Amino acid sequence: MDRQLLQSSTQAADQGSLLCLRCRVSHPMEAKLRALHRQFAAAYGLDLISLASYVLDDDGRPLPYADSAESPGGFVPFGLEVVRTYDTAKGCGLPHWARQKLQAHNGLKAHLREQGLLLIGDWALLADASPTRIRQAWEAFGRGELMADQAVALHRSYLPLYRQAKEDHRSRKGRQGGWLPDGAFFQQVDPSRPAADTYAALKAMADAVRLLKTDAWQRSVSFDQDDTPEPSDPRSLEGDLEEEASDGDPVELRTSIAAALQRAMDKLLPQLVSPQSKDSELLRCLWAGYAGGLGQRPLAERCGCSQGQVSKKLKLQQHATTIATAAALELQRQPAFSAVAGSVEGAERLVDALRNHLLEPEREGDVPPLRRWLSSHLRQP
Repeated sequence: MDRQLLQSSTQAADQGSLLCLRCRVSHPMEAKLRALHRQFAAAYGLDLISLASYVLDDDGRPLPYADSAESPGGFVPFGLEVVRTYDTAKGCGLPHWARQKLQAHNGLKAHLREQGLLLIGDWALLADASPTRIRQAWEAFGRGELMADQAVALHRSYLPLYRQAKEDHRSRKGRQGGWLPDGAFFQQVDPSRPAADTYAALKAMADAVRLLKTDAWQRSVSFDQDDTPEPSDPRSLEGDLEEEASDGDPVELRTSIAAALQRAMDKLLPQLVSPQSKDSELLRCLWAGYAGGLGQRPLAERCGCSQGQVSKKLKLQQHATTIATAAALELQRQPAFSAVAGSVEGAERLVDALRNHLLEPEREGDVPPLRRWLSSHLRQP
């Protein structure tokens, strides 16, 4: 339908078709803004109306598809810019393109940065950071067992591999976006350690750089870096995944997602929360505290360990990725998710969205599924 409307707008100069497309792109952009606001409003003081003013400025006045002096006052709403720049050959749907354009909006990015929030992926953020910035960030906010010199060395190994991987991606796909590292990439970065450990270390470095660049840590006089919300990519099930997955009933989609995640957690989590190892008592204490909603510092105090041990023992990102991957493999066999899982990029977006959903609440006041599962499991006799 989008392609037909676009063809009618460009070839037949059909104002009705163009207005439909302008309206069409406003919905995914609104959903994206609401997801941003829901996830980051409390931590960064975001105002939803202020965010909307940058991109939801289309008042519906008749405007030509092509740039024209006929545009009243030269006004071009952002939604029309999204439609004009959309290229069907890029291989993504119009809703996804709208969200990508929103996230790249210079005015919106500048506004968010003023509030302390950077909308840039972790891997690009690391690529833009100098060795000096990595050292400063790690010494100030680094979480994990690496020393500053080791973090700098890991970053030095990461840079050329990232640039080559991005260049290969551009050559294959013809576009910049959509690249995500896999296990083989992390193994190349540091062959001496498990890929999952390298991923965790690089992710922690990106979080530290993000905090340093935005001065977000200064926003609270009672700053506790281990309780600060993780500045992750604001991709969620609501909006991105549901809209790309299918034109089906959103309630049915969410039911399928919840069921797949439940089965994956039922299969993979019991052995994690009841381990047979020398650290079993510590792990049970940490899992119980996490299930109860404690942050890293309270967890460390409760269980008598260091804050570094909390993240090292729980490995929440790693376990959430494993669960999300198992659920994604189940979902991609369902017709409703065939559009998302029909490409490597789509499958990676699916896993990312599921992992974020496991760890972050979709709405303020919600309990994330991973924490909810653990709480229910640990209450059982």
